[in-house]
Amino acid sequence: MPADSSAAAIVALDPAWRPAATESLRLAAAGDGVLYLLTSPSGGGGSSSGSAPSLRRLTLATGEAEVLELSRVSATPAGLFADPHSSTSVLIAHANGDTVYVHRSRSRVLGKARGLLITAVAWLRPDPSRSDTREVLLGSSSGAIFEAALEPTRTSRYRQLFTLSPPAPLCGLAAEPFVSQGAPDDKRLFVLAATPTRYYEFVGPASLEALFASYRELSHLGHVEVEGPPPGTAWPPPHKGCSLDFDRRRGQEGGGRGSGASPPSAFAWLSARGVYCGSLLFGAQAPRDSCVYDSEMRPYPPAADLAQSSGAGSASPAALRWPPLSLALTELHLLVLYGGGVAALSRLSGELMCVARPPAACGPLLGLVREPAQGGLWAWGEGGTLRVSVNREERHMWRLHLEARDFETALACCSPGAPSQRDLVLAQHAEHELSRGAYTLAARQFAKTGKSVEEVALRFLSLGQKGALQTYLFCKLDAMDERHAMQGTLLCTWLTSLFLERLEGARGLEGSGRGEAEAAAAEFRAFLSERHRRLSRPTTYALLEAAGRHAELAHYAQLCGDHERLLLLHLERRQPAAAIAQLRSLLEAAGGGGEW
Repeated sequence: MPADSSAAAIVALDPAWRPAATESLRLAAAGDGVLYLLTSPSGGGGSSSGSAPSLRRLTLATGEAEVLELSRVSATPAGLFADPHSSTSVLIAHANGDTVYVHRSRSRVLGKARGLLITAVAWLRPDPSRSDTREVLLGSSSGAIFEAALEPTRTSRYRQLFTLSPPAPLCGLAAEPFVSQGAPDDKRLFVLAATPTRYYEFVGPASLEALFASYRELSHLGHVEVEGPPPGTAWPPPHKGCSLDFDRRRGQEGGGRGSGASPPSAFAWLSARGVYCGSLLFGAQAPRDSCVYDSEMRPYPPAADLAQSSGAGSASPAALRWPPLSLALTELHLLVLYGGGVAALSRLSGELMCVARPPAACGPLLGLVREPAQGGLWAWGEGGTLRVSVNREERHMWRLHLEARDFETALACCSPGAPSQRDLVLAQHAEHELSRGAYTLAARQFAKTGKSVEEVALRFLSLGQKGALQTYLFCKLDAMDERHAMQGTLLCTWLTSLFLERLEGARGLEGSGRGEAEAAAAEFRAFLSERHRRLSRPTTYALLEAAGRHAELAHYAQLCGDHERLLLLHLERRQPAAAIAQLRSLLEAAGGGGEW
């Protein structure tokens, strides 16, 4: 399926916020209901060039922006990490290893973390009894994982928990609490740590120290590994964009994604070779078990496909090729951000569905952030932020499920206003059943399509499948509006002919074949009883007489109330007693009577 580059594409980028003409946006992050926007004078990267950066907290509901106080650091800001559970806390990592913690409107440098280049942060859900304390996991450029308890004026706890071997920069950290299945008091914790080429799972008790202690004892730490980036290409700094995202839609109350949200059902990891996707299941895991299942790698789209889908825009197609900078999960798609746009890949097939391009004023894109409370997405570059809109992303899902031969799901995904989609799914389902010899199932599916009766009938007749043809005609008849009397009569007459052929083929059979003939005769009589009003009487009489089916002829005439026909039939068959009884019935019906 060609990627959609039209105005009605699945993904659109709409301008949202722009810095002043003398400023450039350097970093962005999202908290609960807010965006944090770190800017510096255009042409300067931050404090190292003598130009102090500025941090704004933009409240999404009102559009109001508050400038926050920043402790001065003589280095370039390198990473911005917001607390997803609140609108009050954010960390700013700097290239020299200094980290500034901003809480509400005040900031301080984390003295205990000096010299540590933080590249990933996981914010744990806050303890309601300690509203001003934030517990975090800090991931470093050397693969070390630290625990810290951040208070407004001090860091009350700071310790190293684990170091990856071999060392590699952490580009994503996530921590999810859950309870053991059947034991609600047994609280546990799941931590996912990602580098550009590996991801690690840590599953165990809710205590961070106890959790990581059980893994420090292992001589070999289990992980999933992929190849490094293609030869001759560079991977972006791990702290520049989001490398992990989660699907939290299931079980959410009120649509929120904040601290009260249910555990995620799936995740995506931006690896050096593609987007690695997996489903998540929490509850029955023992310590050191895995919470990931049904995982697979989705390769990045080929450069040629990205270039073809780019269309006219602000950046050259080459800006879409490498490297991917960030990602996000939607209900049905993977959004992969490149400097020149956002590519939407189907979660079902990995197919490139469309590419959304930024306006020229935004410049190359640098990152993608998700606001956790409502799940809104923003792309950003030096020229500001862009609201990422996902429009009718289910529109192509019917075709993708159809290509995967998941016919029932494809049918459910068809648009109510596009009957041609439904007809195509039903027709391909019928062809699939036909190809594997399931003729009766094929007949039932064909009957739901708009294909002509003659076309389908010829298919079954050419295969010698008169039984399937009979099933098909019955299904068409059952679905037909009774106002289409002529079509109904034609189908019933055709079915009568098929019954008579079947009965003729069973004539004279002995043993089990005789039982089959009796069953066919009983089925035919039931058909005549149910459908006699839709049959043409002269045509049916002629067919039954030509086939020598006198018993069925008498049955049909009785159903039609044709007493004269019955009387003649008995006389022709030299059945005087039956003829007299029929004549008496005829006289009584006419209001006569008397003794014979």
